[in-house]
Amino acid sequence: MSSGPGVNAEAVLPWPVDVENASASTTSIILDSQPSCLEFSLYNTEYFVVGTYALEADEKPENSTTEIPKDDEVTRKLQKRSGSLILFRLQEQNLSCLQTIATPFAILDLHFSPVEKTTLAVATSEGSVCMYRLELEKRGNKVSLLKESVVQIFDPSILVLSLACYPSFDLTLEGFPSVIAVSASDGQIVLFDYMRYISADRAQILGRSQAHSLEAWTVVWASSCTAKDKFALLYSGGDDSALCRHRSSAHPLETDVNDSEEIQHLQEPLRRDRTTHSAGVTAILPLLANWSGKDEFLLTGSYDEYVRVLVLPASGGRAKVLAEKSLGGGVWRLKLVDRASSIGEGAYLLVLASCMHAGARFLKIESSNDQATWSIRILAKFEEHESMNYASDGRIESIDGFRSTYYTFVSTSFYDRKLCVWHTEHREGVSRLNPLPS
Repeated sequence: MSSGPGVNAEAVLPWPVDVENASASTTSIILDSQPSCLEFSLYNTEYFVVGTYALEADEKPENSTTEIPKDDEVTRKLQKRSGSLILFRLQEQNLSCLQTIATPFAILDLHFSPVEKTTLAVATSEGSVCMYRLELEKRGNKVSLLKESVVQIFDPSILVLSLACYPSFDLTLEGFPSVIAVSASDGQIVLFDYMRYISADRAQILGRSQAHSLEAWTVVWASSCTAKDKFALLYSGGDDSALCRHRSSAHPLETDVNDSEEIQHLQEPLRRDRTTHSAGVTAILPLLANWSGKDEFLLTGSYDEYVRVLVLPASGGRAKVLAEKSLGGGVWRLKLVDRASSIGEGAYLLVLASCMHAGARFLKIESSNDQATWSIRILAKFEEHESMNYASDGRIESIDGFRSTYYTFVSTSFYDRKLCVWHTEHREGVSRLNPLPS
């Protein structure tokens, strides 16, 4: 089995595409439980995993309008959650379910490690992170998810709302990075190493910060993390409308094993911006590497239905909005699908946004050469979902020289448990920076 599906040049596609307009699904199914997150495998993008979230019907509070409720004492006592992991294979138009794993907890986020690409980290509703491995048996052509460990980070009453694996392989390190950042329903941000254990289910905690006064919906690593920097940078967003920038006092990948359960390397936020967003900060995507001495550029999503390109000055001043666009629904997730540079112009990124009641949006985020001017354009919409779209992801399907690039997307909706496959094309002369390996 190859390490990736490859990219077919000048391919003739079997589906219609409709650029800059609402796309139609080519396949749709109804799942057994409500989908909360999904991601294509980084090892082979024929495979993707869906995480689900179920609240027991007889214990759901009356008039509830959210699936991830507020973290108050009454709510925690009332609610019992469960979920599942569902492994799919998508070969052109053929969608098949390979495996379903029922879990005694709900799943709120999941990500494959960008380094150990068959390792899957799963955020749970019981204060833990579960580690799985995508097992590929080459002789029998069998693919399955195998559970490897459970790491208890918080009290089981606390939800792990998001997680972020350390972003890249660092040639200055021995071995591979096994550090994960998580955000929680009590507003905490925690760093831990899933390969270093204090006890059977207790991993080495490398830092803990009470960053937010309400739910910490999302956490991400800065895009330029390397051990030579002697520290690591992270960003988090919360229901308190705050965007926080964090720095560790020592680099978590170069921390010696300690007999103590916790090492406090995570400082209180260097910046806490409460004015830019008019509602909770739910998604953050670093746009440019924050090289030493340079300004930092982020794309953020919020309950206020806007995506924004922000610059965070290296001088430490307030964040400045360089571009913003309303997407018609709360922006729950932002997934980087592709990046390229227009010939003779600035760089751009192609991003898939999960927009809750508005469905999905495929966006082009473009900058001038000097990063002084930015724009946000909607390339395609998907609006077949009839309830909240929390989970979407995409893959590059084929490249037609410098004329077109084709993309396949999977998006889901929560209450109706619908999963859809749809496609679009980006017609523009581009010079691709990161084509998929064959």
